[in-house]
Amino acid sequence: MLPRVARVVRASALAIRELPYIDAARTAGFSHTRIIFRHIVPNVVAPYLIMLTAYVAQAILSEGLALVLGWASTEPTHVMGADAVGRGRGLLPAGRRG
Repeated sequence: MLPRVARVVRASALAIRELPYIDAARTAGFSHTRIIFRHIVPNVVAPYLIMLTAYVAQAILSEGLALVLGWASTEPTHVMGADAVGRGRGLLPAGRRG
């Protein structure tokens, strides 16, 4: 997991490094630290968050598959927010019937 993320973040940083506004910042005399934190890091965060979201979804699906196949723990443990959903139902209004 980590090598894939590192590869994507590095590729994004290298691509952003070649953009014209980075050259303009260098020409204006901005420090390397300012260029990195003001221009490169904000643009690298988006691909990182997308990969993070995909990994979280993969973890949830993997746990669900393990439960279905019987590979998960059979003890009464909390599974990815199941307890929170159960407690939250009592907080919702019942609504009208009829």
